[in-house]
Parts: sequence; structure tokens; C-alpha cells
Amino acid sequence: MNKHKEVLVAFIVFMLTLYVMVFFAPTSCMNFFAPIENRELGFLEITQVLLLLLTVRLAGIQLKKNIGKNIQISSLWLILMVVLLAVVLEESDYGLHYYDFLSGNVPYYSNINGTFRNVHNQGNNNTLIKTIILIAQIIFFGLFPLFNRSFGKKVFDKKYAIYFWVITFVTPLSYTFYKNYFTTDLVSALKISQLFAETRELGYYLLLLVFISEFKERFRSFHLRKSFYE
Repeated sequence: MNKHKEVLVAFIVFMLTLYVMVFFAPTSCMNFFAPIENRELGFLEITQVLLLLLTVRLAGIQLKKNIGKNIQISSLWLILMVVLLAVVLEESDYGLHYYDFLSGNVPYYSNINGTFRNVHNQGNNNTLIKTIILIAQIIFFGLFPLFNRSFGKKVFDKKYAIYFWVITFVTPLSYTFYKNYFTTDLVSALKISQLFAETRELGYYLLLLVFISEFKERFRSFHLRKSFYE
């Protein structure tokens, strides 16, 4: 996991640097990384979509390699690719963020069929979806890597858990610090911008990309038939 570890460490350095920058230039950081007017067009959200598209491409390549050779593995990659595509569409409101920007509309102006923009902002869906994903992340990345046995030893490096818990806890701790330090107006702006939450979300997407990249390479370490990993 050496090269993958370097990527994760680099993100932690980026995250900590950004949080320090917020202390000295909060408005400038928000304007670039997560604009209050439309954070979907900020650096963090755009990078999230790019990471997800890269992960979709990776899953697609693995699907192509395994299709017709192993139905179980090809089905796994197909499901992963479909799920990730759905996440990309939800993240970009099915392209409406970019359509409104290119059309000169105010942010969040357009809808599909006059009412629909996305699924996750309907009713309590956002809270429900985030809760389910968080639980899955805690189990998959926060706990599994700590059980260094058999299958887990080959797939889940403990560094995944370290990375997961660092980005999970540093973000709320940092926000709490600024919440007690900044003025009420600035704290309100940070809450609307969601700069801290979006940074953490970007870290989670990167973790998924790194895991999948390493996981596909580790197929060869399993004592399985050749068609399983080719």
C-alpha cells in the first residue's frame, strides 16, 4: 500500500493546510473551495465529481476485463459502477448545476419536469442516506482494517482505519474550534458553505478510489483460480 498510503497522507496534509488557511483567510477559502452562492461549483465539489468519475472508469475497466470470464466478479464491478454513476448524478443534480451556470441562471434554478432536482434532498432522504453511508464506512473502513486476520489481512490495511478516523474526527474538531473563535456571521457563513463537511466528503471519495485501486491489484495475492482476477 506504499504508493496508496502516500496519496492518503497527501490528502491529510492538504486538509490540515486548508483548515489552517481558514483561520487566516476564511472568506477567500470559502469563495474558492466552497462558495456560499453555489458550493457545487467550488473546488471541493468539482474535485469530488472528478474523483467519482475516475472511480467509475476504474470499475468499468475491471468490468471489461472480467466480463465473460467470471460472472460473480464482473457482476460486482457492474454493480459498483452503476452505484457510483448514481452518486455522480446525485452530486451534480443530474448536470443541472452546470446547466444553470452555463445558461446564466441563478444557482439551483432549473428542475427536471418542473419539480425534481435530486433524490437526496427530498424530505428526510439526505439524513437517512448519510446515516446509512456513515455506518457502512465505519464498519468497512473504520473497523474491518483493525481486524488483521485472514481475508482482512490481504485486503484491509490498518492504515485505512487510521486515515478514516483522522479525517472523520479532525473535521468536526476544527469546525468546533472556529465556531468558538469566529464571529456569529462568519460561523453562519461557514455553515452555509459547508467547507469542512465537503472537505471530509472529498476525503471519503479519495479513500474509496484508493481502496478499489489497491483491491484490484491484490486479487493476485488470493489463492483463487486464474479467471478470478484476470
